[in-house]
Amino acid sequence: MSIDISNRSRPQGRKVILPSNKKKTGGISFMMLVIIAAAAFGIRCFGQTFSNVTNIWIYELVNFIGQIAVPIACFLAAKLYNSAKQIKPLFIMGIALIVVSHVAFVFFYHGKFTLLQGTSFALPVFLGCAAVFVRYLTSLDETIKTVMIFLLCLLAWFGSGGSVCAVWVFIFGCGIDKRMQMKFFLISWAVMFVIGIIYGIIEGAWYSELYRIGALLAVPLIMRFKEDKNNYPTARYAWAWLYPVIMGAAAVVQIIK
Repeated sequence: MSIDISNRSRPQGRKVILPSNKKKTGGISFMMLVIIAAAAFGIRCFGQTFSNVTNIWIYELVNFIGQIAVPIACFLAAKLYNSAKQIKPLFIMGIALIVVSHVAFVFFYHGKFTLLQGTSFALPVFLGCAAVFVRYLTSLDETIKTVMIFLLCLLAWFGSGGSVCAVWVFIFGCGIDKRMQMKFFLISWAVMFVIGIIYGIIEGAWYSELYRIGALLAVPLIMRFKEDKNNYPTARYAWAWLYPVIMGAAAVVQIIK
């Protein structure tokens, strides 16, 4: 006996939706860090330009805000260096940035062009990237590399922010774990801060280094950076030119004020 099942409806099972393995990850993008750093640096430059510098606390406040930009800029510079496919164009851009930034720097602080009264933050950043480059040279002995890295960071003393900024670029760019990076960053910041406080006490102005505490506000921002290959914009190297542009604009305002 045959049974016709052609018209029999088949039971429909429940539709099961498997959970996706992709986790929604939040974080701060590359461009968001650029905007935060540029805003903090702009407040510092134009705050010094428009505020009455005889009021030391206003001066310290705008410097405090501006310090947020320093570790972020060092972190972004290290990220840009490590994401570069070719070093030579980056090297040429770094030299050009040092020259242009020096002009903006001396006009902002001295109102005229000079070569021998310090230079801009671009020099420590450049030397920090050079230290990262040396770190990965396989043709050199470890002792020679250590000496070269030390000398590069020492030369950064002539730039705004000093040797510690070159050290920060090196820390963020040498490929160690992010938490370890933060430990080394905080240790180097603490050493610099204590030395500055001692120097300030000797000079009779203990409060002169308090603005450096602002750099600590950058730590949670850097820790929340979202590492993603698609996180870097095509024109990512253009952000570096914001530094001389902002400082140069503040210098022009200061001169014509």
